[in-house]
Amino acid sequence: MKIFTFYKTSSSIFFVFCLLLPLKCFSEVPANAIAYGSGWVCLNGYKKQGNECIEIDVPANAIAYGSGWVCLNGYKKQGNECIEIDVPANAIAYGSGWVCLNGYKKQDNECIEIDVPANAIAYGSGWVCLNGYKKQGNECIEIDVPANAMAHGSGWVCNLGYKKQGSSCTEMTKMEKQKQIQEIKAYQQRQRNKTLNYDGEDFSLREIERKCEVYRYSDNYGDLECTGLRFIERKCEAYFYGKNENSGDIECRGSDLRPVERYCSFTMYSESYGDIDC
Repeated sequence: MKIFTFYKTSSSIFFVFCLLLPLKCFSEVPANAIAYGSGWVCLNGYKKQGNECIEIDVPANAIAYGSGWVCLNGYKKQGNECIEIDVPANAIAYGSGWVCLNGYKKQDNECIEIDVPANAIAYGSGWVCLNGYKKQGNECIEIDVPANAMAHGSGWVCNLGYKKQGSSCTEMTKMEKQKQIQEIKAYQQRQRNKTLNYDGEDFSLREIERKCEVYRYSDNYGDLECTGLRFIERKCEAYFYGKNENSGDIECRGSDLRPVERYCSFTMYSESYGDIDC
């Protein structure tokens, strides 16, 4: 009775041979290594030397990386050492260099404060107007918002149940209102589940809801603390419109993260922490 049927290929012959004589198929795995295919590879922090894996020398302020090492954040490689970088005032270490804090811009080897006009907030190395204001030269001027509408960025949108007609908002019919609600729900669901990409990493707005929360560290700003989405932590922050506000918007650096700004907001559930909703 046949137990196995194989085509006569090199891979099938190798498979049968390994079933009968497994010790002949694989190399002996040395200390500080793991089996890989029909051979082995050294563990992180070790390098191959002949038939052994020897530990690599990792200098101070560095960590092992594969068969080599990399410097810690705030240090740079110089020969076989990691030396601390000089970080100016109003800046933070970033990799082997530094970046200016929000509200400051790089000028030679310094970070100088930017001039922020009334009704605006610092944004990276520049500034943006508050909701309900628009940029005009170096100022932010208030926009005209009609009845039954609300300010939205530098413009305005009609309230739910109203539609734009010229420069005003008129009430929808009952059927139009029902259709609008259905369209909004369907659109929100699509956006939450849509796969986005930043610098080669896939994510969705639903993931941000589940894996991130807001930590408030001042009257107007908060950090995003995430599990697994480190680039969101680095590139985005929470903005509160006032000291007594318990909700606000999320601001991010980079055009690929615009959907996070557009569709996500947050609400505080305690004095220091808040949930994100997209």
